[in-house]
Amino acid sequence: MKKTASSIKLILRDLQFVDSFQPGVVWLQILGGLLEGGTPFVGIYSSSLIVNGITQKLALQTLLLYACLAVGLTLLISRFKATVTKLQQMYWQKMRYTLDLKIALKMSQVDYSNLENPDTYQLLRSLQEMENLGSGFKRIGNAFRPAIQGLSTMILAGAVAYQAFTATDTSLSGLVGIVCAPWSAIIVIGCMVGSVLANIWANKGVFYATRMYLGKSRAFTNRLLYYTADYVHGYAAGKDIRLYGQKKIIGRELFSMVRQKNKDNDYCENQSIGYQGIGILASGFLTVLVYLYVVIKSFAGLFRVGDIVRYVGGIMQFASGLTVFLDSYTQLKANTQFMDVYYQLFNLPATLYTGGALVPAHEPMDIEFQNVSFRYPGNDTYALKQFSCTLKAGKHYAIVGLNGSGKTTVIKLLCRLYDPEEGRILLGGKDIREYDYDQYRAVFAVVFQDFQLFPFALGQNVSARETYDGQRVRRVLKQSGFEARLAALPEGCATVLYQDFTTNGIEVSNGEAQKIALARALYKDAPVIVLDEPTAALDPMAERELYLSLHDIGVNKTVVYISHRLASCKFCDEIIVIHQGALIQRGNHEDLLIQRNGQYYMMWEAQARHYAQTNFEKQYSE
Repeated sequence: MKKTASSIKLILRDLQFVDSFQPGVVWLQILGGLLEGGTPFVGIYSSSLIVNGITQKLALQTLLLYACLAVGLTLLISRFKATVTKLQQMYWQKMRYTLDLKIALKMSQVDYSNLENPDTYQLLRSLQEMENLGSGFKRIGNAFRPAIQGLSTMILAGAVAYQAFTATDTSLSGLVGIVCAPWSAIIVIGCMVGSVLANIWANKGVFYATRMYLGKSRAFTNRLLYYTADYVHGYAAGKDIRLYGQKKIIGRELFSMVRQKNKDNDYCENQSIGYQGIGILASGFLTVLVYLYVVIKSFAGLFRVGDIVRYVGGIMQFASGLTVFLDSYTQLKANTQFMDVYYQLFNLPATLYTGGALVPAHEPMDIEFQNVSFRYPGNDTYALKQFSCTLKAGKHYAIVGLNGSGKTTVIKLLCRLYDPEEGRILLGGKDIREYDYDQYRAVFAVVFQDFQLFPFALGQNVSARETYDGQRVRRVLKQSGFEARLAALPEGCATVLYQDFTTNGIEVSNGEAQKIALARALYKDAPVIVLDEPTAALDPMAERELYLSLHDIGVNKTVVYISHRLASCKFCDEIIVIHQGALIQRGNHEDLLIQRNGQYYMMWEAQARHYAQTNFEKQYSE
């Protein structure tokens, strides 16, 4: 009983959660279930009246009145039921839109540390898996109304058929006397209880088989989604699939997964069918018993012929309602574990502390890292260890190092996407955690390696706003090197990027996309500009022009470059070399080249040899 009470409590929790996204949607399901459960009893009760009327030889007008009332009431309920169903579908669709919107808003507001956490990614994948399996919100939409229908059917069936058990006669003998005796009703009711218990036991087995099926299907769907949605269907993988002949190996893997999935399904379904068969046998035995019980009592004259229709119909509806209710309840019970994914997602904590201090406007401020150490969630290795560094306001800096040295981590901490585990970061001599987060964030204009453009107008992408200053957009696009392509666009800044929402959208190359991202940083006009691999997709000439342009644009601004192309370091006032999360060298380009045993010199020489060799091979081939 405690487990049942706990399951009901969890189901009610899920229903309340669903209704919070569109108030009234659950109540419409309840009303629809009540109408579904009550509709058959109009026919049962009216049929009983008509049959009794015929046996009593009532006037034809009376019988026709009964029939018209039955038809009219049935049509009225059907019309009302159709209206409720339509409203339920509309409310459910609104609820789905609200749910999707709130998930998107939640993911845009959670701490970045949670967003980048693999556990959060798995939560989002789990939501997608549940949609494909029909679990979660879909399961509630498909199972709750039938549960109410089954429950209301059982209650109404009990009200209609209870007199079949109260009508007794102790003066009769033989088989008829046994059936009409008061204690026989107790036996029949006991058989009904036994049937209910057998169905509960059977549905418990179905529940475990269903949970096993859903669990296996979830694992299968996870793998299948990766191969199809994330790989096979993606145009980016299309070239590799064709050029390397991957079609056969992918096909074998997919068919292998499908065969294993079918094997698992068959096992789970066979178990479920076995349990359901026991429930059907119990219900079938009860049906035969009830028919005999009611017919013999009617034969003994304890109630009229028409009452047979009412009592048998009522008891049969009870058995049907019981089956529907238990099946729906089992689905809702199994679904509670999948609804936990939604609660985990919406309960992702916002732990990033924000102070109330205001960032001084138009005041150059130094940035200082003081003994900063940091590890990414779930990683025991330090990305930065006791890192200390000062960036003077208005200077241009390059941060260089081998892959994985901690360069991008410095920027993430500086922008407060993460907070340090140890040490602190100062802006203008004050711990950055003391500033209002939104004001602090406005200090930086950043272009990360994995920047994102959106299928909106070019001007909206640059301004990051719905409305924008067209002249300003054109100016920064010119500064970022996008001027020539902009001039060729018939709609100019109003041109939509990509074709996600319109067929008139344009595709841009990686280099052009990087120029647009750079323009977005320039449009923000922040006092600190941070560029993480800003020229990775640009050709050498475009790269040089960009650095010259940024050198002029960045006057009186603090500019931080992260780049593997060390030629860009010549444009900087100072170079910071990081290795394994620690600052190991610092100085300008000429000073660092003097240090022949230093990391910077070795990196510079490696690149210089590469470019020299490339130039030699080019000349030789000519």
